[in-house]
Amino acid sequence: MEYVDKNLASWAPTTKGRLNEIYLGRGVRSMNHTLDRWLRINEDDANHMLFLGPSGFQKSTTMKAILQEIWLNTRWGRNQEPPLIIIFERKYDRAKAQLVKKTFYDLVRERGEGWLRARMTQVMELKLYIQMLELPAYEGQLGLMGDFALGWENILGWLRYDRQRTLFSLFGIRPQAFPIRRFVFNPTRDPHHIALDSGPETEVVATFIRYERLDFEDVAKVVNINPNTIYAQIIKSAWDEEKARDPDDLVMEAKRIYDEMLEFLEVENKKPPTSLWGVYNVAKSLKKVRWLKVKGKRPLRPARQHENQRD
Repeated sequence: MEYVDKNLASWAPTTKGRLNEIYLGRGVRSMNHTLDRWLRINEDDANHMLFLGPSGFQKSTTMKAILQEIWLNTRWGRNQEPPLIIIFERKYDRAKAQLVKKTFYDLVRERGEGWLRARMTQVMELKLYIQMLELPAYEGQLGLMGDFALGWENILGWLRYDRQRTLFSLFGIRPQAFPIRRFVFNPTRDPHHIALDSGPETEVVATFIRYERLDFEDVAKVVNINPNTIYAQIIKSAWDEEKARDPDDLVMEAKRIYDEMLEFLEVENKKPPTSLWGVYNVAKSLKKVRWLKVKGKRPLRPARQHENQRD
């Protein structure tokens, strides 16, 4: 997640508000007779946490609460800059969007839409998103939220932890949406749909890796090359030593290396050059890898959710 909004005043601490300390929620009564748990954050420290537990044990909920505390209650530097929070996600959660939809309808039925509007600012956007989830035209394109989806106010925080407390009250926080920039490698969906799943004002950037950033060992893993073959050694020589880091250039350079090898060995090749055929197939496979691109080729244009809403 990256800071986008320039209006720092809108991000004043709204939780229990102890500067550079994050609130970890309420636990069992301790020796100092308090249920509140705090963690001091110092910019020179490395704080590591490990969350263990099966699905449904509120691991993501706890992490989101901690992220909200870090964002709201920590500021560094001369201009009191907010922290840069980077999240790596490798999957999306199909069930989460359905749980969001169910929670929305349950709250509207039990407490009314007015009650929800008084506590959240994204009710209209969320209502539109849920309506789109129910349309067959968007099946398989929407409803693939990440574990965090921080561009949305976390409506799941209104779920009850026990008879007296909701998940929000457990951590002493309220619904909060964050401005995020989401980098997606090898997008399999329209960036507009990814932005919708991630929340309002999410910027989605389709991200690529240039061929020249890869070494031969990387290429071998991407297209599953057997390094013990002759064609693999030709590719390694062309890719790493001659820097022919483009599928088309690779084929041409491989031909030159192959002819040079035959000339040096004084071999008259009367058989089809199967090694070159192996190089050709590797080059063809590289072209099919969607997240790789040639230097100078322009990536997809970033997409913002509000652009999609106007379509």
